[in-house]
Amino acid sequence: MIQKTIIERMLDISTIHLTESTRQWLMDNPYPLSPYEKSDYGWFIPIPEDYKVNPNEPTFQSIPEDMKQVLDYAVSIDVQWIMFDCESLVEPNLPIYE
Repeated sequence: MIQKTIIERMLDISTIHLTESTRQWLMDNPYPLSPYEKSDYGWFIPIPEDYKVNPNEPTFQSIPEDMKQVLDYAVSIDVQWIMFDCESLVEPNLPIYE
């Protein structure tokens, strides 16, 4: 059986768009997200399919507001993953936190 290769889109974005408390949340208890640490530089985060359909569902209420802003932006540009990296570009449409 021949299988098609699946290619997914990823938003490459700076960690400066996350508050320090959200960065800590990603390391401690990021439910309902499933982040994968990117060494000491950031995270790879798949966007939950349910979030794309209904971001206001109760499951997602624990997500910090700054993370929701990035998730909403990622959904608006139709990507499946977010890669946060401390050296990535800054997105002018999102808030910056020091």
